[in-house]
Amino acid sequence: MDKELHSGWLKKRSRHGIWQKRLFLLDASSLTYYSKRPHTFQLTDWKDCIADAGSTSGQFMILFEGTAPEVFPERRLQVRVLAGGNEAAREWASQIAAARRQLQ
Repeated sequence: MDKELHSGWLKKRSRHGIWQKRLFLLDASSLTYYSKRPHTFQLTDWKDCIADAGSTSGQFMILFEGTAPEVFPERRLQVRVLAGGNEAAREWASQIAAARRQLQ
């Protein structure tokens, strides 16, 4: 496991539209969230973070694309911060983008 760059509790929207509190961990090569088991996404498959326009709830979407089974052809994670609103969401997005740039 690489050195942890950023971590914290976020709410992730399930396939059924229910918001679930999950621990997210960003390291130098992946983003992982934990439920009953860890769900890991490689940053090489990361495409973008998109803020929810007009919202002050700190909600944003993390987009992955690639050929790996967990992201093929595209995987969208809808998440929101528990506290801090849009500023905290921007911090998460910038940390993910910075980690991805370090891989290149």
